[in-house]
Amino acid sequence: MADKDTGTDPAQNAGAQDYQAITLKLRDEVKKLLQNKDMKYVIGWTAGSYGLRISPVFIEDPKDLDKLVWSPFCINSLAVYPTLEEKLPLPRGTPEDTRRIGIVVKGCDSRGLVQILSEKGFPREHVVILGIPCTGQIDPDKFLPLLVDKGVAKNIKMTDIDVTDQNDKFKFKINNIEFESAKAEVIYDKCLTCKYPNPILFDIQLAPQVEPRAKAGEGYEKVAELSSMTDDERWAYWAEKFERCIRCYACRDICPVCYCKECLTEKWEPDWINKSKNLTENTMFHITRALHLAGRCIDCHECERTCPVGIPLLEIYKRIEKEIIDQFDYEPGLESEAKPVFSTFNPDDPGQFIL
Repeated sequence: MADKDTGTDPAQNAGAQDYQAITLKLRDEVKKLLQNKDMKYVIGWTAGSYGLRISPVFIEDPKDLDKLVWSPFCINSLAVYPTLEEKLPLPRGTPEDTRRIGIVVKGCDSRGLVQILSEKGFPREHVVILGIPCTGQIDPDKFLPLLVDKGVAKNIKMTDIDVTDQNDKFKFKINNIEFESAKAEVIYDKCLTCKYPNPILFDIQLAPQVEPRAKAGEGYEKVAELSSMTDDERWAYWAEKFERCIRCYACRDICPVCYCKECLTEKWEPDWINKSKNLTENTMFHITRALHLAGRCIDCHECERTCPVGIPLLEIYKRIEKEIIDQFDYEPGLESEAKPVFSTFNPDDPGQFIL
């Protein structure tokens, strides 16, 4: 097991990955795990039924091992499922299933698990973590226009694409068409500023570690830009964004650290936030959620990725993240035994925020 493994070992470092080899190793390790009677299932990725999408898959039977894949399209964070699936209420008289579960994680996903563990969301011994260092995940919104330029049909599936990782670029083969692309042109923006591509916590590591694309202190350019605005300018900026919100709660539901049994934003008594979809209530929802995530957001960007109306939610969370780092020298999701920042008190903590 490794914990707070945020650096890289030069002897293990690699800039390119063999996706097929990692997939085969993943299947082999999951097969071994499922041979244990105390293993309930393993959560991984499988090819989706639509376009370039990947879907979560729960492997309970070894006959389904061929469904498991690792590729640069495995963007979905699986860290949401241990609390989502394992915290369900049991029917009366049903004994609790105490078997362990397995989960496959990238670096950003592992931070979600680490943060949940630090909050005692579930016991460490209940989960087996299979870690895969990540060299960047392909953004379909960037990749599809490239396919059109290359004369490739837009209705292809992930299984139609043969991808080779070549350090700073990808090589693609689709039917009889071959082409290359720089990674920086097709991977998600969040991958361009990723500081933790290697799993922070794992029991089984399936590939050599990789170099981070960003360093501590980087990735806050938009925070500085918004901070330089006047109050009126900043409100106008966010009012336009929040007015678009349709209150679908996708941002909350995809978040690995939003696992309260009952969300206060949907309570009727007391009715903290009205269910109406308007600027006032939308703003209240997003500010409430942002404060709930203070010192807890693990920068996975899943909320922003799933937002159907394109609200730049990380611009809020990064502002709070920077404040927590500056004030308390704390980053969530790095140490499973660390106490959450707001559950501790240090007399030497700065108190400039106190009026």
